[in-house]
Amino acid sequence: MHFIDKDGSKKTGLSGSYGIGITRMIGTLVEIYGDEKGLNWPKLVAPYQVHLLALNNQDEGVAKAADKVYESLLAKTSKFCMMTEFEASTGAKFNDADLIGIPVRLVVSPKTQNQIEWKERASEQAEILDLAQVIKSLRLRKDRKL
Repeated sequence: MHFIDKDGSKKTGLSGSYGIGITRMIGTLVEIYGDEKGLNWPKLVAPYQVHLLALNNQDEGVAKAADKVYESLLAKTSKFCMMTEFEASTGAKFNDADLIGIPVRLVVSPKTQNQIEWKERASEQAEILDLAQVIKSLRLRKDRKL
């Protein structure tokens, strides 16, 4: 880039800019999509599409069911899945899931038996689905707009 200065001389101009890096973008997302519970990632930029919670995962049946769901999701969908297995209360796991803000929370627990609780972060409603319905819903979500 060139310009003519006040004396009529041709000079080379220099330009500097602070780029819009990942930390600025995440800060903007927090401001726009955050609520009193935490972040609510838009699905197009979410680091994961699914947050799988295993409740009472000391129960061997729950642990096996959660592993099956996890493996099936990785094998049958193009979505990325995050699984929380740490030892904490159910409320703490739900609060952390809301704080992190992954678009879909799936819960495997003794209460759901052989099914899975599906809850979208932006919704207060949860529903009980079987694994095939979960996979189908994730594939349908891929085609939805924000």
